[in-house]
This record gives sequence, structure tokens and C-alpha cells, in this order.
Amino acid sequence: MDVLRAVAGHGIDGAARPPVALRSELVGPVLIEARAQKLIGLLDQAVADGAIVCDEESAARIGERAVEVAAWSVQLERHLLEVHDRFEIAELPHRFVKGATVAHRFYSHPGLRMSVDVDVLVTPGDLERAVAVLAESGHVRLQPDPYPGFSRRWAKSVSVRDAVGIEVDVHRVVPDGPFGLRADPLVLWGTPAGTVVIGGRVVPALDPVAAFVQACVNAVASYDMVSLASLRDVVQVARAVEDDLPAVRSLADAMRVAACLSEAVAKARAELGWDPAGPVAAIAGWPVTRLERQWLDSYRSRPSDARRTLLGVRAVAGLRGKAAYLASVAALSTGRPARRRARSGHPSRRAARRTP
Repeated sequence: MDVLRAVAGHGIDGAARPPVALRSELVGPVLIEARAQKLIGLLDQAVADGAIVCDEESAARIGERAVEVAAWSVQLERHLLEVHDRFEIAELPHRFVKGATVAHRFYSHPGLRMSVDVDVLVTPGDLERAVAVLAESGHVRLQPDPYPGFSRRWAKSVSVRDAVGIEVDVHRVVPDGPFGLRADPLVLWGTPAGTVVIGGRVVPALDPVAAFVQACVNAVASYDMVSLASLRDVVQVARAVEDDLPAVRSLADAMRVAACLSEAVAKARAELGWDPAGPVAAIAGWPVTRLERQWLDSYRSRPSDARRTLLGVRAVAGLRGKAAYLASVAALSTGRPARRRARSGHPSRRAARRTP
């Protein structure tokens, strides 16, 4: 939708556009899509700045929705602080990612960046303990492991939800799918921790270099719907690392996600009309292998389970690793532990071996 692309690009250096008219009968659909794209705050600002032109009643509707979204974001921030407190008491290392940590550090006002949940990164070895700590405070895990240790080895994250509906995503790695299977989840823990002030308190986050890598990965390497706000995050965080691009390249190579950065910068330029500084623009020219191109395309093409399995198994190192991954995929499809099927010769175990 042209209106939302104009909103997502509003205020970006070099992305000046003539005002876009928003007819009153389209305000409802635009608000629905703006919420899905996490752009309510930017939409309200674009209307205030005259970049989106609409009548007074429509502007009032947009403003009311922005207030509602801001109130929810504040509730999420309070919950983030509660998660931080519980992890601190448990002496569990953690770093908050996405959402509020990006809004408060890289946007001119946190209300411009809408959040929908709380995202926190822990080490693979602490994943199950982190979920257990949250369970003690009333959070319910949304999807149990098909067998013990599955998420610790293969999952991008584990989602839990509290009684009022606030979701916390406990991340093991940053990328989804093949790039997540290939990445070493401990690499980010070798980078300096950043901090962010939320609600007057200092909480751990990714440093700007890691935050930029994460923003790029989040924008292109997720099987969930990628919002225009995710591309705007790439733009916002890029400003903080313009003078530190060698460190960006080093971390991207160590995480084996340089192709994601190339794709994210190219998409942000194309979708938002972004004209970044020369060194940042050059990221779009970083090489992408044929296999990495297949992986990147798969996030948007909604591949079949068999195709996704094929893409994933090519990302896993070693024959034993590949066999373990296939067994895990089979466990997900049947809900039965892979090792039990291996003993019994379960048909799904044999089918997993035949998966291309």
C-alpha cells in the first residue's frame, strides 16, 4: 500500500516525497494494515507533519489508535523490566533485543516504533532455565518440545505468554530457518553488551553493531511476516554504525549472515527510498551465494515442509548433525520423540531418512 510505504519512509534522509492523500473511507483499512506493519506511531507522526494528508476526523481516529498502541507499549516495557528482575535474581545472563530496545535507542521518540511483545536473548544452555523462570511467574509455554532438548539445539526461540496475554519470546539465536541453523548462537555473546534505559532503569541489550546485524537479519530471515517497520529499523540503527562498518562486517561474517545484511540494505533502499551513506550502501553489494539466495527467497515464498526441510538440512554441519536434524523434523511432524521411533523403527523415522 503506497500510503504505508510513504509512512515507513517518512523522515528518512534523502527520502523526501510529496504529501500523500488518505481518503476517509480508506482510514479503517490503513489502520488495520498499519498495525500489522507496526507503523501506527509513524503514521500518526506523518499526519502531524503533513506527509499524509487527511481530514480532521480521520486524523483524530489515527491519533486515538496511536495512544492505544503507546499504552500497550508501556505495558510491554513494564513487563520487560519484570522479566529482567526475574532473570537477575536467577543470575541468568540475558540481553533484550528488538522492540523497545530499538525504539528507545535509535528512534527520535520511542512512540514511533511499535512493539507487540518482549524479546530476550539467552545462551542455548540457559534456554530451558529461562523458560522455567518465566513459568514460575505464571507464563505458559505456547508449544512444548517434542522431546527434551529440542529447542536448545534447533529452535530460534521459545514463546511464553502470561495471564493478560503478553508474550515473551526467549531467543536462542537471532535468525530463523537455514541461517539460524548455520549460525553459532554463542558468537553474539562474544560481543560487548550494550545497555538501554527503559522506565528509568538500565537493562542489558545488544551493542549498536550487534543491534544492526540483528535488525538486518530480522528484516529478511524470518518465516513470520516481515513488517515495513523491520526495514525502518535497519535504517535507524544504520545511523549508529556508519563509522564502525569493519566491526559490522566482522560480526556478520562470524555469524555467517553477511548475505542477510546485503539483502536487508537492498530491500530498505528499494522499499523506503533510503539513500544511505556510501559505506552503508556498499553493504547491498556484499556477495550472496546461490545457496544463500535460495535461503533468502524461501522466507517469502512459503515453502512446503519438505522444501523447508531440504533447505534446513543443507545448513546443518556434518552428517551426524544432518541426521539429528532430520530426526527432529520427524519428531515435530508426529509429536513423538525421535529416539523412541529410532528404537521402534517407526515409519516416520524411515520417511525422514528419505526426505530429499
